[in-house]
Amino acid sequence: MLTRLFVFTLALFAALPALADSFWDHNGSLMRLTANGQARSFTYAAPRPGMVEVGVRPGTLFFNGYRDGNLYYGTARVFSDRCGANTFHIEGWLTSETHMVLEGWRPVFRNCRPTSQKVWERLEFTYRYSD
Repeated sequence: MLTRLFVFTLALFAALPALADSFWDHNGSLMRLTANGQARSFTYAAPRPGMVEVGVRPGTLFFNGYRDGNLYYGTARVFSDRCGANTFHIEGWLTSETHMVLEGWRPVFRNCRPTSQKVWERLEFTYRYSD
């Protein structure tokens, strides 16, 4: 009986969302960082008003990628009310347990099409709290 209870408890915890989820500030939006092994994703938990105006809602994916030690790398999104979401490669470091910087070249779009121009993006995240 005790063994069954233990197995049931393990199965229950395996079905719950990752307890490693944490919340970070990025440009006035509250972001949820979800960890699944080495995979990482940032989604909007509470987007700031300017992001809501371009179609971002709670749960919208902002970054998906991986963590290797303190290195993060993957794909970020830039949002436009006319063009939707466009992606670009980004990587950076967890500079401390409460601060992260991701950087990369973001394509410049004109009429929803990429031009030959690129802009250097520096995205900063500040830890707020964990689930």
